Amino acid sequence: MKVDLGCGSQKNTGCTGIDIRNLPEVDIVCDINQGIPLPDNSVETLYAVDVLSYVDDLIGTMKEMYRICTHKAIVCIIAPYAHTYHHIVNPYYKHWFNEYTPLFFTNCPNPRLPFDESSPYRASLPNLSMNETLDIDFRLLKTEFFYSPVFNESMYDLDEREVIRQIQPNVVNEIMYHLLVIKGEVTEEEIEQLALESLEVPMQALEKRGMESSEEKGNIEKKNAHMEINNKSTKKAKSSKSIKTNKRVKVARSLRKKNGKSIVHPVKKLKVNKIAIKNRLQKNKNVSKDKSAIQLGSNQQGKGNGKSNNRDKKQQLPKQNEQTS
Repeated sequence: MKVDLGCGSQKNTGCTGIDIRNLPEVDIVCDINQGIPLPDNSVETLYAVDVLSYVDDLIGTMKEMYRICTHKAIVCIIAPYAHTYHHIVNPYYKHWFNEYTPLFFTNCPNPRLPFDESSPYRASLPNLSMNETLDIDFRLLKTEFFYSPVFNESMYDLDEREVIRQIQPNVVNEIMYHLLVIKGEVTEEEIEQLALESLEVPMQALEKRGMESSEEKGNIEKKNAHMEINNKSTKKAKSSKSIKTNKRVKVARSLRKKNGKSIVHPVKKLKVNKIAIKNRLQKNKNVSKDKSAIQLGSNQQGKGNGKSNNRDKKQQLPKQNEQTS
């Protein structure tokens, strides 16, 4: 028998739906705080999706679930993650869940931990001495996290997200456990083997996985679209530059055809005329020749003036001698 506890209007296929509300898909209407109206050892698979956070007595409800389940039954729980602000402030939630929660659902002195040997969670395990008085034994098989869109797999790997999960809130929205009901003999090897197998999940888990993948896909598509826009803009810039250079080259060629003596630079748009350059050079040469001729004439005049001055001085000297004598 498969049971969907607190199914609401989304009962999983092939399950017996139990809910406090009388909805079309509900098979048994009851308040699970008062017990679950099913016989002992009658359920092989039990789903509890977003329901255990509302019960009055969590351990009491887990005892009822344990009672109706068979030995080696699989219990799948989806619940709000404790370290998320919008769960903490929800006044209708009475219980929150995290990595340590399944450790309180077993009377095994050495329960299977939901962490790797290298995980820092192992260094801060809670006090489990009260579990010795429990008459239930749910062994944890798997733990799965439904992350916020900001912390999807495309941005962070598993190790990075585990570290962020410990130091920062609002990383995980919900958590899912697969628990194995132990009512008889079972070996650790059997538990490990079951943990490695692909276990059934409710459709809500598939939807949450799909939401994560679609959000991740959407982020990737956005990145790709942004890259395409950048590529297009760079291509446009390159094409505009090439068009401009081609236009300049065409203008240069046309000018060369019209006037063989004209040169056009295709990039800087500099237009130079060879004839004008020759005329300027000729003018500069003429000017320099004129300047040199003027300088030569002035020098010759200066030399002539110097000789006449010397002659005058020589003629004046004998007159001065005569006056003095």
